[in-house]
Amino acid sequence: MPYAYVGYFDKKTELAIVNLRNCIMEDIDICVDLGEKYRPHVTFMVSDTLNPGKGLSHFSNEVKPFKKIDITLTRFGFFSNNIFVTYVCIEKDKPLMDLFHLVHMINNQNNEKNHLQKIEDEWIPHCTLSNRLTNRAYKSLADRNPPLINGKLSSIGIIEFPNDRNISEDVLS
Repeated sequence: MPYAYVGYFDKKTELAIVNLRNCIMEDIDICVDLGEKYRPHVTFMVSDTLNPGKGLSHFSNEVKPFKKIDITLTRFGFFSNNIFVTYVCIEKDKPLMDLFHLVHMINNQNNEKNHLQKIEDEWIPHCTLSNRLTNRAYKSLADRNPPLINGKLSSIGIIEFPNDRNISEDVLS
């Protein structure tokens, strides 16, 4: 089973995201809810293995020095592959990218800098709100802007993907 390395928000930010998601679900009843147990997060990386050759304790030790990261969620975005996945975009900034790089460096011991740059260029920091939107629901949301959410990324975790079962979580200082 694959694993995802994810960043979790502080409670206040998480509540704002859940409220935004709930508003979308009320307004557009034609999309698939992610479920009550879904915990909003940003995914840094998906991997088939956990820290090859290093282990969870090494990962915990590496992320401990990181401070909580101020984040801004700015606009709706959509991934499309015959279905629409709705997300709220997170602005890329240096602290977020530093954590992104750390996660990738820990898990890709033989990672070449050029490969990491390609991954960084393609990465869209986001928090998924709903999936499997119909065309009608997509059109309803496409021109809307969510309220600006300023918050914090407060911990980093490892989950089984795609069922989101928590393997570990480390609070950022």
